[in-house]
Amino acid sequence: MQFQEYVSKYRGKKVPADIQERWKTRILSSNLDKLGEEGAQIYLDMYGKSIGAPKCVLLAIQAENSGCSNMAIGFWKKAAELEAVHVIWPGESEIQDDTIPTPEIVRSDENVPDFGAMQPGYIAPMQPVDGKQPREYYIQSPYYWGQPKRDGNKLIVFATANKVWYQSRTMKLRASPLMDVEMKRLASLHGSFIAEGEIYYADIDGKEHRTAAQANTYNMDHGSSELPKLRFMSFSCLFYGGDDLRDATYADRIRYNEIIFPKSGMFYAAPTCKTVEDKKKLATAQKLEGREGEIWFCWDLAYEAGKHTSDLFIRTKYLLELNALVTALTPTTAQGRLFGAIEISDLYGNPIGNIGTGFDRGTQQKIVERFKSGRLVVPVVCQGMTEYGQCFLPRLSKEFA
Repeated sequence: MQFQEYVSKYRGKKVPADIQERWKTRILSSNLDKLGEEGAQIYLDMYGKSIGAPKCVLLAIQAENSGCSNMAIGFWKKAAELEAVHVIWPGESEIQDDTIPTPEIVRSDENVPDFGAMQPGYIAPMQPVDGKQPREYYIQSPYYWGQPKRDGNKLIVFATANKVWYQSRTMKLRASPLMDVEMKRLASLHGSFIAEGEIYYADIDGKEHRTAAQANTYNMDHGSSELPKLRFMSFSCLFYGGDDLRDATYADRIRYNEIIFPKSGMFYAAPTCKTVEDKKKLATAQKLEGREGEIWFCWDLAYEAGKHTSDLFIRTKYLLELNALVTALTPTTAQGRLFGAIEISDLYGNPIGNIGTGFDRGTQQKIVERFKSGRLVVPVVCQGMTEYGQCFLPRLSKEFA
């Protein structure tokens, strides 16, 4: 399909006020409109994690209406990608095969000689599980070291002096133009490397958010037009000096990681706490600063892809505890279930989310009986609140009985 044929389907669409507002506060305020197609890529990198094709179309139309035709191309491309439509863009040759091109994934050593057999899109990330012991156990044990947990998204970075790839926790490749220049600079200094870490966005008070949109909402709610700050905290290094470090100890992977990344700045090495005193300070600081929690690992642990039931690589979290009002029990057709989910609100009646169906029969019966008998307030724990005032991963507290 030709470019003009694709965009003609959407010509004449009216751009709603919320898109115009995003154009002013997110694009014009940071001069992204002057960067052409790259400006669109940067915007999508910051705010487009779960964006849909309709919103990309509206952003493209807004860009065209504002005289930013090159930037519009970037949004049109994203819309077509989300719709799985193959489009011949301006400047491209006609392709006879009408199938959708396969996304670029590096598959051979020849394409990425610096990384050998370790290729972007094919390294399963190592993921911590909830600790089986109290936090104090990991603090006191000389076998465990600690690092702060960030409230962001896992990212594995494959960096060379000429190109950078970014792999998500789900092993999908993504773009991140805001990180490219610095990652290439670090690779030119230290040689090609692979690092695993967490990408997040900091608001004006330094609090962490999974997306730029969440951080931006916080800033606006606190009277600031300042844009969120992208941050990347690197946990460890998986490839350095031409060597695959997955079989090395965690201590060695941290050592190489600290060679590449500074201790502070936009991209930085995660601080590692080894002594009981430092681990206590880490836990105290994380809690006082409202952080998500900590990561604890055995210092001699080799890289283990995926989640494991062992207690060698774990996380401890600080959970938000609150009382919530049960407003409804949703219907279900599932056999043996009395209801689908619990709809909850705060004590003033403002909806704050749903709690899923992980209840045994006895607990379900108890919930139904108490809900029918009158106002039911339940203890809830969750991993904080979203920018829309909803509980993130809520569940009933063990105190409910």
